[in-house]
Amino acid sequence: MKILKEYSFALINPKLASIVVRVVIVVDSILFTINHGHALIKGKMTRDREVPGFAWSAEGWRCAIAG
Repeated sequence: MKILKEYSFALINPKLASIVVRVVIVVDSILFTINHGHALIKGKMTRDREVPGFAWSAEGWRCAIAG
């Protein structure tokens, strides 16, 4: 239970947030380009691709805090 409480605090800790934001922006940009770049360039980006692409940012935030 202590680990969960510390993890929850880390998610909103301003000191960690500045580092995490930079990591998430870089890593998510790379992953988004790998997974959806071709569709974006060709103009074939659909809602079915957009939603998972942007939802992945939340996962990136969680992983950056945990890692």
